[in-house]
Amino acid sequence: MTSKKMELIGNGGHWAVSRITTTENGISKSIVFKKPLKNQKPDNNISNYRLIFSCNLPTLSKFSKTTINGIEGIEAEDLNPKNCDGFYVSPNTIRNSENCASIIIKYLKNSKETLPGDCKEFNVSEYIKHPEKIEEDIDKLIEKRILKGAEKYVYENKINTISNFNNFLIKSKADMKKASDNQIELFSDAFFFRVSQSTKGIEYKIADFDCIISHKKSKTSHQNLLNGNLSYFETALTEFIEFFVEKNHKETYITEIKNVW
Repeated sequence: MTSKKMELIGNGGHWAVSRITTTENGISKSIVFKKPLKNQKPDNNISNYRLIFSCNLPTLSKFSKTTINGIEGIEAEDLNPKNCDGFYVSPNTIRNSENCASIIIKYLKNSKETLPGDCKEFNVSEYIKHPEKIEEDIDKLIEKRILKGAEKYVYENKINTISNFNNFLIKSKADMKKASDNQIELFSDAFFFRVSQSTKGIEYKIADFDCIISHKKSKTSHQNLLNGNLSYFETALTEFIEFFVEKNHKETYITEIKNVW
């Protein structure tokens, strides 16, 4: 017997992203389906993926055009299938997420605003009586973000050890040179990071193809591309450390980034 389940796992400005899980004889397999929004076309994403794949940079094993339920979109590797060894997460998701500070402030101004369950752990009725107490709790309110899926899990269960960080930095720096050699510009949003639960090793994949530019037809200098790619990767990795690593360990890894970069 075969069953199929579709679950919305992301909804941004350009794509609605769903996980499609097929179960047959007790064995589950999953893919990701990217549905275009606002007249977004898959072709540019497909071209960017092929460019990254052809350069042998870390990326998805599958990324191709498909039609599901009459909608043309993209079928991609599921980075976080069931029983995976750690979760790939995007710092960009955290950066753009709402936090309980902004939500509760909006709620106090307009009680018709919806108050998410994640913010109900705070004493909102006390803030209504004494709005000045928001300032006292502001750090906790900002830290509590409205997330779901892999980002929610890793954000709430922060990483305390990365076993291969120095080697990872050296390899990633070489990857950014390889991208620049191939006249590819990679913005910070392109990178997804994972720390293995079993080995504690970190790795990354390029998995957002809206954030890539080919400069093969332009006169952008190699050095400018390299400087940019190194800066974008450093930004993404530093944000990963800030958002997903335990507070007591952040400074060690951020200092190491600065030493290698």
